[in-house]
Amino acid sequence: MLGQGALAPYAGTICAIIGAVLSAAAGLWVARNGERTRPERISLLAACGLTAVWCVLIAALGSAEPAVHLGESARNLALIAVIFHLFSADGRDESLRFTKPVVAVLILVELCQLALLIFDIRYGSNSELAELSFEVAAVLRMLQAIGALVLLHNLYGGAAMASRHVLRWIALGLAGIFSYELNLATIAYLTNETPQVLATLRGMFGGIMVVLMAFSANQRTAGLQFSPSRKVTFQTLSLLIIGSYLLVMVLVTRSLALIGGDIARTSQIVFLVLAIIAAVAFLPSDRVRGWLRVTATKHLFQHRYDYREEWLRFNRTVGRGANTTSSLHERAVKAVADITDSTAGLLLVPNEEAQLELSARWNWATLEVPAVAAEYELSALLEQHSLVVDLDEVRSGINHHGEVTHIPEWLFEAEDVWALVPLIHFD
Repeated sequence: MLGQGALAPYAGTICAIIGAVLSAAAGLWVARNGERTRPERISLLAACGLTAVWCVLIAALGSAEPAVHLGESARNLALIAVIFHLFSADGRDESLRFTKPVVAVLILVELCQLALLIFDIRYGSNSELAELSFEVAAVLRMLQAIGALVLLHNLYGGAAMASRHVLRWIALGLAGIFSYELNLATIAYLTNETPQVLATLRGMFGGIMVVLMAFSANQRTAGLQFSPSRKVTFQTLSLLIIGSYLLVMVLVTRSLALIGGDIARTSQIVFLVLAIIAAVAFLPSDRVRGWLRVTATKHLFQHRYDYREEWLRFNRTVGRGANTTSSLHERAVKAVADITDSTAGLLLVPNEEAQLELSARWNWATLEVPAVAAEYELSALLEQHSLVVDLDEVRSGINHHGEVTHIPEWLFEAEDVWALVPLIHFD
């Protein structure tokens, strides 16, 4: 029988083999199905092939051998060539003067890594020189990753909308590779040792990113869109935030340990206590979760709502007559409030004089509403313009259609009332 840690030495080999298979498959796919007129075709094929070779060397020799470092440098040079060819595809290597110098610096940094490799081979037996070489190599890796990410940001940010669907996957793959390398080099520099888990997964992660890059080699696959459900996206985002929080805690505490002595120990304890207090105070907060949901919706999704899910929920709420004691009007209030994660609501309907009166309330027993909630001018304004009134704007004096003069005083004073939503029925 094998013990629990018996597979640990083989994890890096298995991940490297997976990365080699993925990279080779991506290269074959680009060679057979990629568009032959694409300017980055050759460099992309080289990146796929060299990534596969690098992973094979890791699996065969381990990650510490000089041949593996040579393979890694060759892969990095191919990735830099891919970025440069993407810029040259639309002439921006000529229009953006900083592009060629930055690419030249990235190549020079990689050549410095080769010089450090030769230095290690000759003087690696000296522990002080080996430690210095390790720190310099980590700094160079960080500089290279940051430079590559800056280029990618300018590449995608400055691209025309028609070009972005082609750049989407290849930019994502390149950004993933260099972000991973940046984190690996940063942790290695701060802790003065290579993080074993990240180093073990490098080959497999690199293979996955190369597969993403291959999607852009063909117009048909470049248009593929990853559309996860919102529930999965928010759960994944939450896990990333928690993971980032833990990573920051580890980095800061390890950095404080470099100070040494009682000051370092006291600083670590104070930081951990403050970090725990911050986590307890903010992570369970409805306001923080709401902000996170709104931010994610704005930046990760094309549409603000999952309309199918909202429509199904609306129907379930309004149509649940037999299983609840609430009236149809109360369920209508809840159905509209759920769309914006509101915790309470009122339904105001016009009487015979078109004045608005309270018809139903949901979760809002404490709010005092006068017999005439609003005069007919407000209901006429809402009906005419189908205007959703943001009461925070009204309180600050913003006036779109003259609604400021028609909002009753009790709505001004009720600061937790934030919106008036007109429900138009039969005109």
